[in-house]
Amino acid sequence: MRLFTLGGARLAGGAVGASARLESQPKRLAVLAFLAARTPGEGVPKDRIMVTFWPDLPTERAQANLRNTLYFLRQHLGAGTLVARGHVVSVAPDRLSCDAADLLGSPDRAESDKLLALYRGEFLDAMHLRESPDFERWVDRMRAALRRRVEDLAWELSDRAEERGEWITAARYARRATELAVDVEAASQRLIRLLDRAGDRAAAVAEFERLTSELRSDFGVPPSPETVALLDDIRGRTTVRQPSPVEIAAAPGGAPTGQVGGSGMQYGSLAVLPFENLGGPDADGLASGLVSELLTTLSTLTGVRVLSRTSVRAVTARTDASMRDIHAALDADLVLEGSIRAHADRVRVTAHLVYAKEDEQLWAETYERPRTDVFAVQSDVAIRVARALEVQLSPREHRRLRAAPTRNPEAYRRYLLGRDAWAGRNPSDAARAIRFFEEALELDGDLAPAWAGLADAHLLLAHTGASPLKDAARNARGALDRALELDPASGEARAALGLSLLFVACDPVGSGRELRRAVDLSPSYASARQWYGQWLASFGTPEEALEQLEHAVALDGLSPAVCEGMGLIHYFGGRTDTAESWLHQTLELDPRYRRAHLDLALCRKQADDRAGAARAYLAAHAEGLYGGTPDEAEEAASRASDDEAVALDYLLECVRGRLRALPMARIAELILLALLDRPESVGRSLGAARREGLAGFAIQYAPLFDDASSDPGFRAVMQDLGMWLPRWDALRE
Repeated sequence: MRLFTLGGARLAGGAVGASARLESQPKRLAVLAFLAARTPGEGVPKDRIMVTFWPDLPTERAQANLRNTLYFLRQHLGAGTLVARGHVVSVAPDRLSCDAADLLGSPDRAESDKLLALYRGEFLDAMHLRESPDFERWVDRMRAALRRRVEDLAWELSDRAEERGEWITAARYARRATELAVDVEAASQRLIRLLDRAGDRAAAVAEFERLTSELRSDFGVPPSPETVALLDDIRGRTTVRQPSPVEIAAAPGGAPTGQVGGSGMQYGSLAVLPFENLGGPDADGLASGLVSELLTTLSTLTGVRVLSRTSVRAVTARTDASMRDIHAALDADLVLEGSIRAHADRVRVTAHLVYAKEDEQLWAETYERPRTDVFAVQSDVAIRVARALEVQLSPREHRRLRAAPTRNPEAYRRYLLGRDAWAGRNPSDAARAIRFFEEALELDGDLAPAWAGLADAHLLLAHTGASPLKDAARNARGALDRALELDPASGEARAALGLSLLFVACDPVGSGRELRRAVDLSPSYASARQWYGQWLASFGTPEEALEQLEHAVALDGLSPAVCEGMGLIHYFGGRTDTAESWLHQTLELDPRYRRAHLDLALCRKQADDRAGAARAYLAAHAEGLYGGTPDEAEEAASRASDDEAVALDYLLECVRGRLRALPMARIAELILLALLDRPESVGRSLGAARREGLAGFAIQYAPLFDDASSDPGFRAVMQDLGMWLPRWDALRE
């Protein structure tokens, strides 16, 4: 028989049903692990077992518990497996072996590769006996010792491969060591060097970004100058060393096989399908909440691309969609699906993880919990998914996977309704979202995601002009403060704070910091990627901006907001045709998406097609942009005749007529003046926008104001706000 303790605890090779019966008795299983995870034949005094597992019981009761436990174990393991000599108990090594004991005990260097393969996860993962603190401390010591042992083995194997000049193999073992390293940065430096020698510059850069994210999140510090210099050297070289076919074949696993598992899957993609409702009170709400929280939790994992609900829902709406269809449409390596059946006070959840390309089930699990513990199922499933993707969880990630957002499923359902409403990005959607978020918070005032959603909705009202800026900003900031008080590591809240700092506070530096942090905390949150990309388009580099939007599209390519964001990035880069292609795709997803019509107007202006710009702006105005109406757009079109400037001037008159009632219409005035090629008027309008606290919103249309950047008034305002962009200096050179 063999006791597996790494990555959980289970017994293999025993009598039928023995493992299940042991797992149903966690303390007795813990006693067996306490005895087995030692040098073969090493015994443990009975007194020590009693103090470890029953420290608060009188001696007589502790002795009785130990007798009953040993009897239970002998009954299920068979005679002769446990050996008692006097007051010492041990495990017979010829009857029962243990993976942890083998890993710690074997000195054979020739077995290093096999020993490394034993480590499938933390020692006794998810086993907790809070009433036995000595046992908890022993488990912590064992985990630390095992991690050190595996790290040492991995570095040893990496060094051997390096000596042979097998750089790919050396890098793969180094990656394993880095996942467990205590000195994180030193290990990462070694890995980056090996990846560079292996010819994988992209992986070296990705490792640097992972390290940067971990150092920022866990310690609040950037990488050392040595690490930055190392990466600069790699990026600065014009040639990349290519590994030979011999090295590729010599690497662990040889050439790629396409099978699930192996180190490559840590970069895999995952789609979480809606769980099937098998009946019972409010099963739909429970299922929706469970799936959404799984998405939120898994999206915080580094190296896992979790596809958004929007994109998944668009594909699964087809009732005949097969696993292979889902793989083809979403580029999803793995698919998580399941079902839920609700009873009056309990729920039964079944989850399946499937390798989509081959429609091959990797594992299935059934959970039964009280209704109030439905999110505990989410934690268990998330950890199983992380293992399947071979993600080595940091302590912070492990804590987040174990955390439940609320014990009130109805509160979470209301939060989800709010997020669905907010996704429409229109003022009426924002108002509905606020109602749902507030209902969720009435049920659970400590639901951090609902506070973050409430902030997003108020910022949307400000952005569209449907609420006075001061009121919306105050409400958003209050909600953000509460969200971050409850969960400082909330990617959603950090992203909303980044937007608020840019548009409301005119603090581009603080905005970029928070948006970058949001991406680090929630790498699969598509909106954070989109907003950070748009920030980079103004204050970073076009390449960095495009990279973030490509990530966002990969996560949520069927979201109108993300597609519009991609169009805007190409517009900033001067790629008008590509931008318009993305914007037309946006309008196919949502014909009334007003920002896409506006962006098309900007693109047509960039292409020197003022008639096309006027037509596109009329469409945006008709959809309610900054208070516009269909009647105004229709009247403007009737006045256009042979001169589109007449139509735009009429709309400018309409916009100015509502400035007192709708201050955000000032942004529409700025846009119209730029479309009409009146740079001096743009400068004066921007000055007014600054006095009204609105100037920050203009930065999202920066290329439109390239001509106006020569106006002294425009320059003075933007420089004073700290929003003068390098692109405008380049135009003067």
